Amino acid sequence: MDINETTNLTGISWLMRMFSFSWWEVGCISVLSMIIIFVLYGIRNHWKFTKRVVIAGVLLSIYIGVVIGLTLLNRTSSEDHRTILKFLWSYGAWIQGNKQALWEIVGNIVMLIPYGILLPILEQKFRKFRWILLASFGFTLFIELSQYFTCRGWFELDDLFHNTVGGVVGFQFFQITRKIYKRQWGIDMHTYELN
Repeated sequence: MDINETTNLTGISWLMRMFSFSWWEVGCISVLSMIIIFVLYGIRNHWKFTKRVVIAGVLLSIYIGVVIGLTLLNRTSSEDHRTILKFLWSYGAWIQGNKQALWEIVGNIVMLIPYGILLPILEQKFRKFRWILLASFGFTLFIELSQYFTCRGWFELDDLFHNTVGGVVGFQFFQITRKIYKRQWGIDMHTYELN
């Protein structure tokens, strides 16, 4: 969302605008995401699913649907491809008094935190920093390119950076929580199965 379009929005009105999308469409995208996630996981793991994998896969699918709602479905097409390729421009806007710029920075970081948590729970491969970094960057690049090609938002380097940082923050939260569980109860969150 362009800062200039949202400068007059306050916290509550900004949130209401962000969540003004069709939940039916989000549900359909979530179901499609779930099918893709479980097919890819099944192929990779010989169609063996645990409760942990199913729960993480369902939550990740819902999350993907909501993110697409927040980044694409709550907008109308502008009929032109828009970009902001000046890196960290949003910090300059914030320093100059644009409070909405701070909402955008924080919102873009927070938006990908669940991704950085759920992906390593779902698949062991993503417990390595390089893979979660690539996955976060790739998912964000998909979002930004979708906004660009559908003319439903801006392709911004700042969003690419902040979303990727959010995925890494979520991954760090997962790692810290995993270490606490292992130290306190001797439970590895990745191998522990729900009864």
